[in-house]
Amino acid sequence: MWQAVEAKGRFIAQLRSNQVSSRVVEDVEGVVLSYAEVKALASGNPLVMEKFKVDLEVQRLETLRSQHASERYRLEYEVSALPARIENYKQAIEKRRHDLGLRRMPDPFRMEIDGTVYTERKHAGDKIIGLANLNKGTDSYEKIGSYAGFDLYIRTHVHGYSQPLVIARGLAEHKGNVSESDIGTVSSLDIALRGIEASIAKYTSELAEMEKRLAGLSEELEKPFPHEERLRELLKKQYEINKKLDIDKRESAEEHAVPSAALENAA
Repeated sequence: MWQAVEAKGRFIAQLRSNQVSSRVVEDVEGVVLSYAEVKALASGNPLVMEKFKVDLEVQRLETLRSQHASERYRLEYEVSALPARIENYKQAIEKRRHDLGLRRMPDPFRMEIDGTVYTERKHAGDKIIGLANLNKGTDSYEKIGSYAGFDLYIRTHVHGYSQPLVIARGLAEHKGNVSESDIGTVSSLDIALRGIEASIAKYTSELAEMEKRLAGLSEELEKPFPHEERLRELLKKQYEINKKLDIDKRESAEEHAVPSAALENAA
C-alpha cells in the first residue's frame, strides 16, 4: 500500500510539472522512503522519529558546510588579488609624493606651450583648446609644453564622446578637462595639481582599509567549518540508527517489486 501511494505521488508530481509524456514514470524526488523505512514507520518504532530529526539536521548542516566552502572559495580569490592592489596603491602614493616635490604653482601665472610663454590663463586655455581640436577624432598623446614644474600633455581620443584631457605629468598624471571654456580648462588642471595632497590622503586611507581587510580575511580563512564536529557526530548517529532499523540492508527487488496492476489501481 505504502509503495503504491508513493508511486502515485511521483506520477502526480510529474504530471503537474509537465515532466511526463507517457504512462511510464520515474522518481522525481531526491529522497524516497525505502521498503525497510516504511516497515519501521508502520511499526511505530520510536527510532523512526529520531531518524527523521537526525536526517533533517544532517541535511541542514551539510547545506551550511557547502555554503561555507563556497564563501571560503570567494575569500581565497579576494585574498589572492589584494596584494597586487595594495602594491599598486603604494606605488600611486609614492608617485604623488614625488610629484608633490616637483609642484611649483606659478604666481603670477606662467605656462609654456609650443615654445611660447603665456601669462594669461585665457590665452593659454585658448591655445590648449585649439591644439585639442587639431587632434580631435584621433587617439593622440602629445607633449605640448610645461607648467608648474611638470611636462604638459594633451590627450585626445578616437571616440568623439571622450573629452580631451590636459595633463601635467611627473611620475603620476594629474588631469584636467579640456572644455569649451579657456579659463575653465586651465582651472581644471590647477584643481588637479592643488589636489595632490588630498589624493595622497585618499590613497593612504584606502590602502589602510585594504591592508586591514587582507589581515581579516587571512584570519577568517584559518577558521574551519564551525559545525564540523557536530556534523560528524550526527553522521555517526545516523549510521547507527539506520543499522538498527535495518535500512541500509537492501531487500531483493523481486520480493518488493510493485506489480504494474497496483500502479494502475493507485493512479
